[in-house]
Amino acid sequence: MRLRKIQIIFLVAIAITFALTPVREAEAEDISTATQETENVQPVTGGSITSGSAVDMTSPGSITTGPAVTTPGSIEGEKEPPIEVLDEFDARGISYMVTEIKDGKVYVEVTGVINDRATTVYIPKKTEYNETEMIVSSIGEDSFSYLERLRKVVVAADITHIAKDAFKGAEKFSRLVIKTSALNKVEKNIFKDVSSKLVVEVPKKKLTSYKKLFNNKGAKIKEIRAIKNRL
Repeated sequence: MRLRKIQIIFLVAIAITFALTPVREAEAEDISTATQETENVQPVTGGSITSGSAVDMTSPGSITTGPAVTTPGSIEGEKEPPIEVLDEFDARGISYMVTEIKDGKVYVEVTGVINDRATTVYIPKKTEYNETEMIVSSIGEDSFSYLERLRKVVVAADITHIAKDAFKGAEKFSRLVIKTSALNKVEKNIFKDVSSKLVVEVPKKKLTSYKKLFNNKGAKIKEIRAIKNRL
């Protein structure tokens, strides 16, 4: 009987030993892993630590962040783009195009009007765009063509050139006032299909030469006369 008890105790001890073996192996594994990770850690001794592109630590205690994001128009004091030949813009109801930049001066051509129902148009000597003063020097091709309600155009600008078909098809157009003496070129058909009552007024001293200049330009002009009053 005593021998049997000893055998039972021995068997229980063996069973407990086998049951505890996996736990001890797992603990040993954890300890080994922790030891390896500790051995792989390197101390910081004034070198650099980089974590992606967000933070750049170039020395202990200093942090440099990436550049700020800049969007168009957000730069303080940003200047307007430089004016170039063929730039187009509108000013006071008239459309223009830059034709020449010379000796610091900008020259523009009239290309049309914003309101196609305009009845009277006044072309100034100068206009402004991007805070730059510009000289009006010509009237472009088809600038006022087929404007059904246009009746009168007063040119105060020192234009030198009126391009072809400038007033073509403006059936009610009956009065053109040219104040400048600088005009030296008028292309064909500028008056084609305009009113038969068309009158052109010019500076008195240029009356003779302007009669020749406006001759046979698409329609018979009722009268070319000297400017009688200030407009």
